Amino acid sequence: MRIFNLTFLLLTILVILSVVDGKVDFTPDLVSFKKLSERPTVGELEDRNILKRDGKTMEKKKLLLRKRQLKEQQIIHFNGYVEVTQAQVYDRKADKPWTRLTPTDKALIRKELNDYKALETDVHEESRIFTRFHRP
Repeated sequence: MRIFNLTFLLLTILVILSVVDGKVDFTPDLVSFKKLSERPTVGELEDRNILKRDGKTMEKKKLLLRKRQLKEQQIIHFNGYVEVTQAQVYDRKADKPWTRLTPTDKALIRKELNDYKALETDVHEESRIFTRFHRP
């Protein structure tokens, strides 16, 4: 917030100095500040869907009405009969392929990552020193 205020202050001073020096013709379009009287009206805000036309109570009534309609439609039907069958017992844990990598595989992956970072990514010359490479 402090940086924004400082930037705004410096910009304002720059515009004032430019107008005083005669370098810039001051026109209202140069710096557009909206007066409080120029704020959008309630009707405009409602038209742009920023301000809700109905109050909270009306919105709650609509929500309750929609719930009641959906309940009456009975979209989901449950069957009274449930069938249970036997299933095989097996290990449901996820496969972890990275645990099976050999040190050679890991070294190849690190080399590929380092090559990609060094050759294929565009980095500014002054920022190259901050690029982190993996140990070989």
